[in-house]
Amino acid sequence: MTQAAQIATEYYMGQGMVFIGTKDATTGEPQGLRHLGNVTSLATTLKTSVIELKEAMTGTRGTAKRLTTEVGAGFSATLESLNKENLAIALRGEATDVAGSTVVKATYKVFKGSVVKLAHIGISSVSVYDGATGLTAYTVTEDYTVNSNNISIPLTGDIATADSGTGVDVQISYTYAAQEKIEAFTVGEKEYYVYFEGLNTADENKAVVVEIYKVAMDPLKELALINDKQAEIVFEGSCLLDSTRATGSKYFTVKKI
Repeated sequence: MTQAAQIATEYYMGQGMVFIGTKDATTGEPQGLRHLGNVTSLATTLKTSVIELKEAMTGTRGTAKRLTTEVGAGFSATLESLNKENLAIALRGEATDVAGSTVVKATYKVFKGSVVKLAHIGISSVSVYDGATGLTAYTVTEDYTVNSNNISIPLTGDIATADSGTGVDVQISYTYAAQEKIEAFTVGEKEYYVYFEGLNTADENKAVVVEIYKVAMDPLKELALINDKQAEIVFEGSCLLDSTRATGSKYFTVKKI
């Protein structure tokens, strides 16, 4: 009996680095690629839409032909780095660096027994003055207290005494540290080039490289703010057809050693 030739089974267990960049609208090439940090999962899902044609001769209406009418691919990645650039992609927003500076006698309406939300975080050197002239300084710990992000008005003290229930106007000066700000839903949908520089840990860490040419991201479904485990950003979206690719796949390519 002739024994069929056997081929080696190629196992795969992947790790590696994932990079992302916006696309040049003309060439389709990335405009610089940025590392996403630690990515714990990365996947594409292939999708098709089909119609099935039934025969009409046997009385069973069996499937005689299957036609593919649409092809596509999904994209997903789970990130552990919540840096401002990754958050901006996830929130369809803009990320900016705010230089540290000083605010001088900004007007706020404050209420006894409440927290005063300032325009910045990382505050220090706080002084609170009367709202009318800005000349009379209130006393810290007695009339107000300070933490790193806001001030609080206690139930006692000169500010609390002056509050008849409608609030008290005060002027507040403070210094704030350099900080980052991410504004959600301030930009439209963008298209990205995703580059995976991977290695196959099941085969001597041999190289596996995947280029996904055109990815449109959905907004983040959930941003966990209070949790008992490492927070994550989950990118989800679609691999779009890239018409700038003259040859080969217009979706993505896998290269491996």
